[in-house]
Amino acid sequence: MLKDVVNIIKDISLRHKGVRTFRYQSEILNNAQNNNKMYQVYVDDVSLHELNITTNIFNAKFEIYILGFVDDDTDVLEVQNNAYTIACDIMAKIDIDDAYKGVLSVYDYSILTLSHYTDDNAAGVKLSLVLQMPNPVNLCTLDDNFNDEPYEDEPDNEININNDDIGDLDINPITLPTNRIC
Repeated sequence: MLKDVVNIIKDISLRHKGVRTFRYQSEILNNAQNNNKMYQVYVDDVSLHELNITTNIFNAKFEIYILGFVDDDTDVLEVQNNAYTIACDIMAKIDIDDAYKGVLSVYDYSILTLSHYTDDNAAGVKLSLVLQMPNPVNLCTLDDNFNDEPYEDEPDNEININNDDIGDLDINPITLPTNRIC
């Protein structure tokens, strides 16, 4: 289920005309950017999934970074504006596209603007996106994922040495120098 949701975000992102790179990776790896001048979407590989028992709503929160390059032709504000627009387009596509209706919808979001974010002076936005989706516990087919009998772990081959056996072992003693060398 997680892979399906990330692949939906990936598919929508890469269909956007301004985006040419998508990565599902740790936030700390966002410095490893490519050299093209298009926008890049990074989904942090740490996400929060929670069920509100009172409302029976299952939410998944993803941290999505949309970054572009600042250069002589584009300033920080322009890059942030374009990244902000891409973030809004991605959310709108999730909510409007018939393929996702009833399966995935935007529940909540916040957008944080970023400047001088990476070592190559990237700017853009961090989209904290909360998606509402079916509870994955209700989608599992338990019979397919469990055996009839529990798995019996194989015993470890332990080495048992008694004090009586130590006399039979051939141990080469090490002679350390007793005088100071320096």
